[in-house]
Formats: sequence, C-alpha cells, structure tokens
Amino acid sequence: MDAPAGWYVAYTKPKSELLAQENLERQGYRVRLAMVRKVVRRRVGIEPLFPRYLFFKPDSVQQSLSPVRSTVGVSSIVRFGVELAMLPDDRCQAIMDYAQAQQQGGIESIAQLEGLTIGLKVLVKTGPFVGLEGLVSRVAKDRILVLMSLLGKEQTLGFEPVDLSSIQLV
Repeated sequence: MDAPAGWYVAYTKPKSELLAQENLERQGYRVRLAMVRKVVRRRVGIEPLFPRYLFFKPDSVQQSLSPVRSTVGVSSIVRFGVELAMLPDDRCQAIMDYAQAQQQGGIESIAQLEGLTIGLKVLVKTGPFVGLEGLVSRVAKDRILVLMSLLGKEQTLGFEPVDLSSIQLV
C-alpha cells in the first residue's frame, strides 16, 4: 500500500530536530526537515527553517503513528484539537524547494527578492526619513545600508528592505 497523502507535523525537543529525524527514519518513517543557511556572529551555519518542527509520514497506510510520540528527540505530534496537523504534499514540497534554493544561494535575502542591489538609487517609504533618496552602499541579510546626504554631510544609514523602494531612472 502507498503512504497516506500529506505529512504529519512533529514537535521536537529543543535543538533535537536532527536526532528526531534520524530516529524516525530508523523506524521506517519518511521525514522532511527544512534546513536553511543562517549567519550568526559572522559565521554561516545550517539551521532548521522551523526550529523544533519536522514533517513525517508513515511508509505505508498500516504503519502506526503511536511510536512517534515516544521517539527520542520528539516531544509530541502537533494537533489542532483532536485532529492531527497535516501538511499537503504540494505545500511540503514547496517548503523543501524553498529551503534547498536558499541553501544553494538562490534566495540570499529579502533584499534580493526586492531587487535591492549595491549602487541602486532608493527612496525611503517609512519612518523618520520618509521621502529621502539615497544610494544602496551595502546589502546584508536583513539590513540595507544607504548612503544619504543629510544636513550637508554624507551619512550611511541602515534600513530594512521593506522600508525602501527602488527609483526608476528615466
């Protein structure tokens, strides 16, 4: 028999996603753990996209979910009331595709998604500097440094990507 459609969601013990994945796979379950690149204190590491959560499904319809609750690394199976949480196959695949693209550098940051690159002329959309223009001087994961002329001096200010929009040169 085929495995059921959709993926169940397991809530793991803190920092035990990989341990839970290994033990569930050893018991014959299919497991998906979305991992992404993360920069912490100038070091690049691979961490779960959803800390403490992983997706799993039995290999066949006859395989029981009971052993999952007592699997080393797993805290519980996620439920909504009495219903077990299920993630459709296509959604799980989309999450895994996103994580894979991010790991391979396909999606570096929100700034890339917004098209904010070094040298681009931008307009501040929100906050105390709304309406001011500047040039993108540096792009980080969650911050964009913009060179602006303030009070007759060149200043570099940090913004979140959503606070900026590119200016189309005509």
